[in-house]
Amino acid sequence: MWAYMIRRLLVIPFMLLGMSLLVFLLLFIKPGSAAFATSGQIINPDQIKALEVELGLDKPWYEQYGNWLGNAVQGDFGKSLRAPRPPVTDDIKERIGNTIELGILTVLLSAVLGISIGALSAVRRNSWIDYFLRMISILGISVPNFWTATLLIVLPAMWWGWTPLANEFHTFQDDPLKNLAIVIWPA
Repeated sequence: MWAYMIRRLLVIPFMLLGMSLLVFLLLFIKPGSAAFATSGQIINPDQIKALEVELGLDKPWYEQYGNWLGNAVQGDFGKSLRAPRPPVTDDIKERIGNTIELGILTVLLSAVLGISIGALSAVRRNSWIDYFLRMISILGISVPNFWTATLLIVLPAMWWGWTPLANEFHTFQDDPLKNLAIVIWPA
């Protein structure tokens, strides 16, 4: 068991490297200029060229990737492409608390629901309850997470008025009950 875990941990850096390279290349070969897309307005070719030089987009792909990878290993993910171009790490720091909260709640909710559904299915083996819970489980695994999360946010909030929308977000420290009412559905 330990050998398997160590092997899996040793593979992680190579997987991250491969995935980052794949995403980088896919973004590199797409048509159009990232400088033009980030300008947000129609500008002349000289301004686009100056912005490409400023962002380092005038260099070959392998040099761009090498620069990004070297900086990313040091924790510098570059500047955001949205004006006024703050560092990406600032955006990450701003949102990491909510991400961790959502992740913890998701794990807890999944464990409680999974154990409860599994126990009920085991107790009522081969009954209509067991078949129904199996069907719901298979459906839950089959539907993409982003689609389920979107439905669980939109349906209760907009159609039935059960939860407030995200523009009424409250942190857990400010109001735990209102925070859980918002976060429970996408979890």
